[in-house]
Parts: sequence; structure tokens; C-alpha cells
Amino acid sequence: MAQLIDAADGRSPRLADLLARYDAARAAADAAAAELKQIADGIKAETAARLPEGATEARVDAPGLSRPLRLMAVVSWRVDTAKLRAEAPETYARCARQSTSWRLDRVGA
Repeated sequence: MAQLIDAADGRSPRLADLLARYDAARAAADAAAAELKQIADGIKAETAARLPEGATEARVDAPGLSRPLRLMAVVSWRVDTAKLRAEAPETYARCARQSTSWRLDRVGA
């Protein structure tokens, strides 16, 4: 069961201050991230459209950039853990590692 921490109890003024600033900072960060994604996706699409067939890398530059950007094709491999767990559970059990991290999210989200 989750432990309720009351930041208004006066024991941690810093925590109370951070929590008071959280919603505004989160909203600003989300808006900035959405705008950056829209810009980056547009740059990728416009740059890729100008590449010759078979090209896997491009550099783009413009007066407003502090340094040129590079667009490149990246190939990666992923392990289908659900399939591995179903088809080779002993291999999955032998190779899997458990980890713990702290995640901060909104209650009720």
C-alpha cells in the first residue's frame, strides 16, 4: 500500500515548494516536447524527401542552427520477450534480469 506523504505538514519546505511548481513545469515541458516532436518530425520528412534513392544519411544546415543536424537510418534489433517467454521459458528465466526504478506519475492516471 502506498504511503501518503503530506507535504503541507511543514517538515519539508523544499518538497512543498517542488510540488507547488510541478504542475506548471510539467505542462511547460509537455508543451515544449510536443512542439519539438512536431518540428523534428517535419525536418525528418522534408529531409528524407530530398534524399536520393538508397541514401541512408544526410546533413542539414540553416542559418538558425547552432550546428548542423544529421539524419540517418538506424537499424536496431529487439527481443520479442513475450514470444521468448512463451517458446523458451527456460532461456528467458536464465537471461532475464529484474530491476527496480522509481516512477513519478499522477494518482488516478
